[in-house]
Amino acid sequence: MFIKSYIFNCQSIIVHQTELMPTVESNNPKIMAKPKLRKKRPPIAPFNKMEAIKPFIIRLHELCKAMNCEAMQHINSKEAILRLAHLRYKIGAINHIYSDYTYTRPYKSIFNKLIKAMLKTHGNTIQAIPIKTSFEDLTYLDALDKFLKDDYLQNSSLSDKLLKQLRRCYDDDGTMFCEKLLKSLMQVSFIENLPDEALLSIAYTPAPITHKHHLFRAELNFQLYLQRPKKEYLSINGQKRLVHPIILPLYANTEFHQASINTKQLGNLYQGDKEHLNLYIQPHAVQRLRDRITPINDMFIKLFFSLCMLHTIEPIYRAGKLYIPYQLNDITIGYFVTVVADDKVVIKTFILATHASAPEGRKFQKLTGFSKHDMSYWDITKLDTFINNDMPKDNPLYAYFKESGLLPLFELDDSQVMPEDKCGKEANWQHILKCISKQQELKNLSQKELQNMNLAEAMA
Repeated sequence: MFIKSYIFNCQSIIVHQTELMPTVESNNPKIMAKPKLRKKRPPIAPFNKMEAIKPFIIRLHELCKAMNCEAMQHINSKEAILRLAHLRYKIGAINHIYSDYTYTRPYKSIFNKLIKAMLKTHGNTIQAIPIKTSFEDLTYLDALDKFLKDDYLQNSSLSDKLLKQLRRCYDDDGTMFCEKLLKSLMQVSFIENLPDEALLSIAYTPAPITHKHHLFRAELNFQLYLQRPKKEYLSINGQKRLVHPIILPLYANTEFHQASINTKQLGNLYQGDKEHLNLYIQPHAVQRLRDRITPINDMFIKLFFSLCMLHTIEPIYRAGKLYIPYQLNDITIGYFVTVVADDKVVIKTFILATHASAPEGRKFQKLTGFSKHDMSYWDITKLDTFINNDMPKDNPLYAYFKESGLLPLFELDDSQVMPEDKCGKEANWQHILKCISKQQELKNLSQKELQNMNLAEAMA
């Protein structure tokens, strides 16, 4: 913006100075306007295919070296390298949105960025390789796999040998790229799905590239599918309640996962003959999840909710209640509390692991003598306390958190917290310890008074 205004000012100054210059009579033959000299544009350099694919070849050498594969040592000719480059997939963008809604503009820009970040970012895409890889790297390995499988080396025995070396790090059927891409696209869609919101899924289709240079086999284009949330009404405790079936769209709009629970895990809550009961959730429970898991970002709340419901659910049956664990990075931070109604398991609410009715919270209260009010007063019931503080082994409170099962909560970090939601609140462990000591003194005192009390006199 500054450069544009600077050029504009210079142009206005030149025009202004030109207007102030004395007028020159046109009949003076000695003074003539100078012809404009146009600069010749430099000739456009011819497109160099080998220079364009140079980063691809360098990266493929690095990947093969990390995988102990000798394939790139046998691909030396220009024709073979260009053929190998042509077998790649080009990463495209979202080209269509199929939606039940009329307004879908934010989805395209947001998920284009997410897909691009997912495909370009280096991480543990292939765990067997000692270097970090991206999905772009997988397209390179996929191209090399096809090159060797189609025997472009004109030596079948050598191609088979190199193909085995290449496939040691993934499945022998050569579908590593497709399977990992589908799995990752599914997880990207999970950051938007909750049962009371739009259900989203992502698909991809390869489109042929007709560019004259033929540097790619095809371009991967992506499609979004948006569906309205499903609604049902159930009779719970004699009242008609709105519930949402927990359905996860897996791929496009053709594959779904219905969350369910094996009836053997329901204890005395179910007396029927069905093997599985479908899982539902009340809108109240979704809101409680959001409220009580703060300051975790909403995107991660949705992601780990879907991951929790995608896998086999192993609830905890205790004291006539059924608890479904909710994990964040393999750490149980809370539970969904359920009831059984009309041959369906319905999630009624969500509680943190520190809640008075949760197994860990109940045990922590029993060990410390804390009441529900004490837990809330000292912020034990808030995740901020665990995210922003550490619990070293030499802390006198360490044993209480370990024995109750709350110690893993201190392993939570602020990587799932947005910068504007982060805070550095420190817990006052010393005051909490004093409070526990007082509670224990009162408990011991009351036990001594009870032992010393003459029951005969008290009953008289």
